[in-house]
Amino acid sequence: MFCYQCEMSTPGGCGSDGQTVGTCLKDANLARLQDIMIFGLKGLAAYREHARELGADTTSVDDVMSETLYFTLTNVNFNFDEHIAHLMKLGAAGVQVMDVLSQAHTRHLGVPTPVTVSQNRAEGKAILVSGHNLDMLKKLLDATAGKGINIYTHSEMLPAHAYPELRKYPHLKGNIGKSWTDQSQLFQRWPGAIVINTNCIVPAKKGTNYYERLFTYKITGAEGATKIVGDDYGPLIEKALSLPEITGFDSDETLVTGHHYQSVLTLAPQILEAL
Repeated sequence: MFCYQCEMSTPGGCGSDGQTVGTCLKDANLARLQDIMIFGLKGLAAYREHARELGADTTSVDDVMSETLYFTLTNVNFNFDEHIAHLMKLGAAGVQVMDVLSQAHTRHLGVPTPVTVSQNRAEGKAILVSGHNLDMLKKLLDATAGKGINIYTHSEMLPAHAYPELRKYPHLKGNIGKSWTDQSQLFQRWPGAIVINTNCIVPAKKGTNYYERLFTYKITGAEGATKIVGDDYGPLIEKALSLPEITGFDSDETLVTGHHYQSVLTLAPQILEAL
């Protein structure tokens, strides 16, 4: 029986020859339930980090995260029903942290409203921002204001255009590319600077040429990329200004984003009438 929590399940360990339970007597059902808890912690950790950056109180979520780590990595519990109960608790914390982060975003950046965004059209000296750390994007917009640098979003950063406190910056121009999976091809084509500020970074393949133009933020990192330290965007700005102006992105496509639930609810009467 393979188990992420125990080195004995690796080749040569107690679970490598087809045993149905580990040395700790945990069966495969409990092992998989603990795996689900670990997977759940991934999302909690990312959203909790962003919420704390915005000053939100995440104490109750923090408690669930530490309890879940104790519950899983130390093999402290072997009761099936209590595993199910803790999974429900973890799921509730996931809903809570999304609500906390949403409120933190709207408190600092305003309520998103639907907006049409230019897609795959870029010009001038530019920085491409990938990820979903909106607080970092606002700091970058402040740092680049009046410097002749255009800012473009990629992937999960697309919704940034819908927030009033981000949309007000005239040099936040549009969106480039689609999901995080197109990084390798898109970043190779993009001649400007690039910064990734959250997860979903894809390690560059051999022969790619963009790592000398790539910057990472806080916990995000990659071999060969330059780390932004202490919100000092000077090196990123200097790199963007030293690179050639953007060419090869001249599409007339557009996208629409910004359908935040608070905006949608204002249309509830019209929606109900249409039904």
